[in-house]
Amino acid sequence: MSTLTPEQIQAGTKMLIDLREKLLSMNIKLKEIHSNGYHISNEVVKRGLPLHVDSALTVVNAILFENKLEFVPGFEPAKLKAGKLNQANVQVIPDQRKDEKARAELNAAVEAAELKAKADAKTFERIDGAINNLSLRRLSETADQKARLSRYVAQEKARPAIPETIFEQVRKEIERLYTEEARIAERM
Repeated sequence: MSTLTPEQIQAGTKMLIDLREKLLSMNIKLKEIHSNGYHISNEVVKRGLPLHVDSALTVVNAILFENKLEFVPGFEPAKLKAGKLNQANVQVIPDQRKDEKARAELNAAVEAAELKAKADAKTFERIDGAINNLSLRRLSETADQKARLSRYVAQEKARPAIPETIFEQVRKEIERLYTEEARIAERM
C-alpha cells in the first residue's frame, strides 16, 4: 500500500470540491460524509484515472448502483431515482408449477393431519372406555382410581403427549390395579 504525496492529496481534495460544484449544477448533492469522498477517490486511483473532476464524475456514474455513495434525499441523480422507481414497481410473476406443487404438498399435509386427528380421537375413545370399564371390588376405590386416571389423561393431553403412549400407560396401570386387587384377595 503506497502513501499519497501532498500533491496527490491536494489534487484529490480539489477534485472532490470541484465534483461537489459540478453535481450541484446538475441538481445532485452527495451527503457530506467521509465515506463518499473515500469511495470516489479510491475508485479514481484504482482505475488509474487522473485526479480530476471528470474522472470523479465518471466514477460516480460507474458506481451509482453499487450503493456505495449516499445522496441527500431529493437530490439523487435521475438515473438512480428511475432505478429505484423501477425496483419498487417490479412485480414478481408467480411460478404456476411451484404454486401447484406447494398446493399439493399442503393438501397432503392437511389430509395427513386429518387422518392423525381421527386416529387420535379413536385412541382417546379407547382410553376413556378402558377407564370407564375399570371395576374394582370396592366402589370407592374404583371411583378414586377412575378420577386419578382421568386426571393423568387430561394432564398428558395438555402436554401434548402421543395418544398411543397415554393408552399404554393407562392399560398398564389398570393391569397393575387388577393384579394388586387379586393379591389382596388371596391374602384374605
